[in-house]
Amino acid sequence: EQRAALVPVLALGESLQLRNAVNLPSLQQYTYRKLGFPVPFFLHGRWGLSPFPRKVPLVYVIGKPLLPPQQAAGQHVDAAAVDALHSQYYGALEDLYARYSHLHPAFKGAKLVLTEH
Repeated sequence: EQRAALVPVLALGESLQLRNAVNLPSLQQYTYRKLGFPVPFFLHGRWGLSPFPRKVPLVYVIGKPLLPPQQAAGQHVDAAAVDALHSQYYGALEDLYARYSHLHPAFKGAKLVLTEH
């Protein structure tokens, strides 16, 4: 409605800064699906069990702004336009990953998997 541009951004390596000190995959996958976060979850950062992130290489990639379609003033945004912009955004993320993932040592040869909620 405000015609703000949507900018695709990837932060490669940010997920490596903090880890879960507990490894119970079945339980954590179940609680992640039900609650949106894994339980139990104990942050393992720079100095052991701490919330301070580890020093790891980070690569930030910023894509071109995506403009929403034009619409008349006061006109309600239809779901098809939102879905089209959503698809365009995810496509831009996939393109950024394909072009720049090789710049981070942990992502060479890794595959990007995008899921919808």
